[in-house]
Amino acid sequence: MLKKIKVTSVKKEKLNLLVNNQTILLHGLNFLTLLENLLKKKSIIVTDSTLNLITNKIYLNVNIFFQTKKILLFKKKTLKAPFKKVKPRSTKTFIPFILNQFKMFKNNLIVLHFNNLNLSVNKKLLGFLYKRLKKFTFSLFSRRLNLLVDFVKVLALYSFSTIAAKIVLLFLGQIFKGLTKKQHSTFIAFLKNLAKILVTDLSRVPFLNKTNRIKGVKFLINGKLKGKTRANSILIVKGLVPAQTISANIDFSKTHVFTVYGVFGFKIWIFR
Repeated sequence: MLKKIKVTSVKKEKLNLLVNNQTILLHGLNFLTLLENLLKKKSIIVTDSTLNLITNKIYLNVNIFFQTKKILLFKKKTLKAPFKKVKPRSTKTFIPFILNQFKMFKNNLIVLHFNNLNLSVNKKLLGFLYKRLKKFTFSLFSRRLNLLVDFVKVLALYSFSTIAAKIVLLFLGQIFKGLTKKQHSTFIAFLKNLAKILVTDLSRVPFLNKTNRIKGVKFLINGKLKGKTRANSILIVKGLVPAQTISANIDFSKTHVFTVYGVFGFKIWIFR
């Protein structure tokens, strides 16, 4: 009789503690964390990952998002030597890493499935969002235009509920990390404009389903903003965000952003 064990899920992050072999369960969770950190260093963001263990079989499903600088680097290498075969390095290639990690499971079959989310970005929505954010190109994204392109793609994916809010918050942290204290006020204005786009402007887009409409957004930033000696908080709310209703579909995420001015706390609530 086959026994299916779900190790982890990004959206609900539940652990099945009824598994007989707890070592395999913890090793599977550690493997997913290690895989996410490894791909992040290569400019590849893991948006969702699941690992299912069945008798003598392992199924790994990963949704990945390639950042623009990774795509440009790949195109540059392809144009230089389109027909040149690259010899893999045994200690640094991706497949040997996975095989070495899976030696502990002692399974006969490993099924890997990687889904590229860059192919599912809606081009119409991409242009719609870029027109509303391009005014911040020189104020926030000077010499970082690739980051603006990636953030617009992430917003387009989130509008269709393809990714979670933690990926949006991850890119907001990357945008804020490279700013000076004089640009903090511009970033706050950027967040207010972003909240307006998600709640008001996207509701007017005809090709978005009503189920994907965002009803409310709330941002909370804690830290020494604008170079002040003491930490303060800034709250940005747009639309309806019920905080005391259990049945409400609220996507919540939080993170810490480490900068030269100190550590900043970011929180986001998105109500659909």
